[in-house]
Amino acid sequence: MTTALSLPQDWQKKAFWMLFLFTLANTFATLVGEAFKTHMIWYIRFADLVEMLVNSAFYLVSLVLLIELFWQAQASPGLRRLFASLAIVFFIGHVMHFTANTINVFGTEIRDYKALLPADLYALIFFLDENLSHIVMYLSRYALLGCLLALETLYLVKTGGVQRFWVAGLVVGALYGIWEAIVFIEGQKVWLVPVAFVILAAVWLWAWRRSSKPIGSFLQTGPITAFVTLELPFMLIGLAGYRLLTGGFGEPSQAGLWLLGLLC
Repeated sequence: MTTALSLPQDWQKKAFWMLFLFTLANTFATLVGEAFKTHMIWYIRFADLVEMLVNSAFYLVSLVLLIELFWQAQASPGLRRLFASLAIVFFIGHVMHFTANTINVFGTEIRDYKALLPADLYALIFFLDENLSHIVMYLSRYALLGCLLALETLYLVKTGGVQRFWVAGLVVGALYGIWEAIVFIEGQKVWLVPVAFVILAAVWLWAWRRSSKPIGSFLQTGPITAFVTLELPFMLIGLAGYRLLTGGFGEPSQAGLWLLGLLC
């Protein structure tokens, strides 16, 4: 006997707020942390403590509840396993980043230990902080968003529900797209943008073509679809605008653009 879907009719509300928590809420938490980053708590900057505690909590809660949404919608086992696996990979990257970053900042900015560190040891810390952790986080984040888009367009939309959160999804997507442009620039990972863009754009194009709807109707599918529809172009707009403004992709914090340098 087949059981009925346990997905609530207000799934759009849940999907939107979990998406908001995973993306823009973490941005706000990071901005608060960076505003007081010179404050020290034990051997840890306030900004790093926020990333360890607040950002980690936001990520954990949002990802766990989103995994629950996959089960409630009775998504295919393959899609559920993929999302859960990517969530683990993302969290590994997040933990790697705040651990290596805390050590790097303390040893080179809070204390002037860089001259005392063996070159190979510092190179390893820098690699984990500025390279590997960023690559893992950025690419897994866009793959997670791709899974969420597939979930909404393949399974969630079948249950109907109140069609109103797509507008909020557009707003959050536009704001987060601009923020992501700043993140890629400050982290000097602009070269990763084409990879991240292709991952999510490919899923969006597949879902749109499969729906056989005009773009205007397709983006009203739900908050996740609306979010992705504006996040990608606004990320590119942010990158292009920054290049026109500064003539390149130098770090905002190094260029004196302090507000743009407040990053996770």
